[in-house]
Amino acid sequence: MHALINPVVLVSAGLAFGFYAYPAGFLPLCLSFAAASAGITLSALRLRRAAGYPTALLVIAAAAGIFAGVCLGLYLRSLEFSRYWGLPPERVVKLEGRVIQDSRPSRSGGAGFPVRVHRVRDFHGNRATARTDVWVLVPGGGRYFWGDVLEIDGRPSAGGKDGRFFVYAGGSPPHSTPASRFYGLRAGILRRIGEVTGTLGGPWAGLLAALLLGVREDLDRELAEVFRRSGAAHILALSGMHLGLAAVLLRFFLRPLFGRGAGDILTLVFIVAYVLLVGPLPSILRAALMFAVYILLRCLGRRPEGMTLLSVSFLVMSVLRTEDLGSPSFILSYLAIAGIILLSRRIRRLLIPVVPEPLLSPLSVSLAAQLAVSPVLLFLFGAIHPAGVLSSVFLGPIIAIFLWTGIPACAVAGFAPGASILLQGFQFVLKYLYTAVTMIAGFFARFPSWGGG
Repeated sequence: MHALINPVVLVSAGLAFGFYAYPAGFLPLCLSFAAASAGITLSALRLRRAAGYPTALLVIAAAAGIFAGVCLGLYLRSLEFSRYWGLPPERVVKLEGRVIQDSRPSRSGGAGFPVRVHRVRDFHGNRATARTDVWVLVPGGGRYFWGDVLEIDGRPSAGGKDGRFFVYAGGSPPHSTPASRFYGLRAGILRRIGEVTGTLGGPWAGLLAALLLGVREDLDRELAEVFRRSGAAHILALSGMHLGLAAVLLRFFLRPLFGRGAGDILTLVFIVAYVLLVGPLPSILRAALMFAVYILLRCLGRRPEGMTLLSVSFLVMSVLRTEDLGSPSFILSYLAIAGIILLSRRIRRLLIPVVPEPLLSPLSVSLAAQLAVSPVLLFLFGAIHPAGVLSSVFLGPIIAIFLWTGIPACAVAGFAPGASILLQGFQFVLKYLYTAVTMIAGFFARFPSWGGG
């Protein structure tokens, strides 16, 4: 419990409370002022210290977090009010804007991606400045990358639970150009890596591209559906887990060669490059920030607690990526890690008498994450998959080995394509790992979900 009693954690917890409770009214704001006043009073009375910190400091930290959370909620609400189309949406036939996240295949076919709209045009050729975000569906498919500037023919349509507009593009696929050299270089690297994974052959190449870069164009749709029904869809979604697996592998090789400090710094450089390559996804940024703070504190000779690392990353993300605070991926990512930090050890102690040692840690981690995210999953999607606890336990180690085999396989295919014997060895291992993944996911997909769909 001492890890929870420090100013950083309390500021973070207060911010989360203030931000997510804000829609209920100004009660959190009033509470923060009351708590700050109480903290000042306690400071004057010089009450005892808790976990090495003055009680008053802890109270004021929580109050400051609540106040900051309410202010962020007000800021985001002002952003929503400031969004506009420039023209009546029903008259819009063309959009101009920038892609803010790489495209992904849609269930109905084609590609979907979010666009920040700058300008619109109607069927008379009238133009107007706009400021809004839309989700674009392109029936013909294609690849569109973060930072691409494009023009889209289509019409807005109201849809989704939050009433956002979606644009169904028609006619020829939108033409896109990178906004800068950085975005063009990034798109070129992603295409090249996609070509390299494709040379590995077999359906496992699509799974490797999805796990490594979040690219799902070549992923078998039936396998993606099986993962969803088995409650293991989070494994396919690019997340901190994938970044962690890649970082662990790199750190394992760099530390013996360059020493502990230099190996950690080089691993951190790799993580920054990886984030720039895959894009600023909330879960990836969360993992990268946690690792960066961990390395910094270790270099200063301190041993950071998991909850402190999570809290620091939450506070930084709240400032740098304020608009992500309300996204499901952001909420689920932080809830899952918080659940693992707070609950996994307690669950492990409860499971010791009944669970074999090899399964003890992965099962307790999976259960802790599931318990933390289940209420939100029920609220957002109306269903949870209890089988996901076990499917994650059995799929996690195999996916880790699959990635650790796939990364050097891509390196060989990209830099030493003539090493056919070595490449065939990697392909042999990937083939059987892929078979194991499909069998395990298929088995757990047979179990029903709770709450429907």
